[in-house]
Amino acid sequence: MGLILNISPEKGCTIIAPSGEKISIKLVRLESQGGALRCYIDAPKEYKIWRDELLDSKGLGQGSSNK
Repeated sequence: MGLILNISPEKGCTIIAPSGEKISIKLVRLESQGGALRCYIDAPKEYKIWRDELLDSKGLGQGSSNK
């Protein structure tokens, strides 16, 4: 399942797992870096958060058969 949202900087969304754990995602604009947008993810420490290109380099990405 996927969802595409239009989110303004400083706004966010929260994913709530069936167990009640929450993962918050927020866009942050860094004026000190020319207004660049960053994605801030706050999740329980048991969750591993990886960038897709790092998963792909390890053969663990969506296109991999090693899921």
